[in-house]
Amino acid sequence: MVWGQIPQLHEAKGRCGVYNETMMKFNFSGEIKAYEVLGAKSFTVLTKQGELHTENWMINIKNDFRYPILRRLDSDSILIADSRSDENEKNAEIYNSNGEIINSFSIGDAVNDIIIFDKKFVVSYFDEGIMAEKKYSKEGLAIFNKKGKMIWGFNSNLEFGTVIKW
Repeated sequence: MVWGQIPQLHEAKGRCGVYNETMMKFNFSGEIKAYEVLGAKSFTVLTKQGELHTENWMINIKNDFRYPILRRLDSDSILIADSRSDENEKNAEIYNSNGEIINSFSIGDAVNDIIIFDKKFVVSYFDEGIMAEKKYSKEGLAIFNKKGKMIWGFNSNLEFGTVIKW
């Protein structure tokens, strides 16, 4: 690992910082639970104390996500999703900069990654969700709108049936 080419974490005496690719340091207080560095001057950090920090604002969130994934939707809203969840548990929330939950919904269990594309969420799943035939997760790859409705699923939209199945 070459210092400066990959985002680095630095923690000391309760003060934390995230270094991005250009080695700019972002300061905040608390222990890091999850983070996303978006550019030279843009970041999102969730602390173990329940504080959600960006370069412009900080809010306290209401949910205690076990394995959070953070994705910035725009300058005023952030998606937080828990990678693991029960079948019908709501494991995704969209927060605005005032700390209000805009929407809360389920995106399935075993979330591997989330990409924001054209005001939609593209969610990939790892094997424990796909192979367990869990709702949403069994798709392998799914697209959701901002209201939390799945609008496309890979395995549901194949011409010749499911590709990944035991």
